Amino acid sequence: MAFRPKSKRTSSPVGPQGKKLLDGLTANKNIDDIITLSKLTNKHSSDISTANNNIKTLNGDVSSLDSSKQDKITLTTDGFYGPSTFVNNVLNIPDYSSAPSGLFAQTTDSIPITATTTEGTLIDGGVGTLSVPADAFKVGDSFIAMLSGIISSVNNETLRIRVKSGSAVLGDSGLITLPATTNKHWDLDIHFTIRRIGAAGSAQIMTSGALTYSKDSSNAFEGADFSSLNNTTFDTTVPNTLDITVQWGSNNAGNNIYTQTFVLHKTY
Repeated sequence: MAFRPKSKRTSSPVGPQGKKLLDGLTANKNIDDIITLSKLTNKHSSDISTANNNIKTLNGDVSSLDSSKQDKITLTTDGFYGPSTFVNNVLNIPDYSSAPSGLFAQTTDSIPITATTTEGTLIDGGVGTLSVPADAFKVGDSFIAMLSGIISSVNNETLRIRVKSGSAVLGDSGLITLPATTNKHWDLDIHFTIRRIGAAGSAQIMTSGALTYSKDSSNAFEGADFSSLNNTTFDTTVPNTLDITVQWGSNNAGNNIYTQTFVLHKTY
């Protein structure tokens, strides 16, 4: 008796209903995995967003620190001599490279000093400056003032020249006795050198000057010179402004003087 071999089973051992159940479970598991992955992705996105916000906050703090905590320094280059200064967050470094040799040039005739014994200035308006700031002088600073103009005087009249800064007299010619002059040309050269700096009593300035003029008789040249050391009232710790004055000995109507040109140079 022959036996027929049994055919191999190809269907799922769980049957059609079981297969559906397994497929459902697998599908549900895949959905759960997707949901879990989505949650993780959302969490990472939230963490990245939080990190970005923290960076923005940190940048804002740094920016605020830059603007509110750090001092802002303003740089200026005013002037062309003297030391650098730092006041109220302003750093000023004088532009030494642009320093001119000329400091002042008068551009108009001075007011005539006529028939009076009142001391008057030989200086009038111009360009540049006659002032030096406080603590700007240095030992060895040297200057020359060159003036010229017209003078008339009665015979044997006296004239006194003073070189001043405020109330401090830097140079004094004393009384100069003049001959008769009528609308004659005159020249005055004055030299200054800073010997010491400091407050009054410590600072020193040496001043010398020479006046020349021509007189009516033979039109000959005459003149006078002077020199003065101020070591008592000159003060470099305060601002100084140059003035040059004259004073007649009488109020005779024949006495008259004024300046046509005045130039101040720094020579050292």
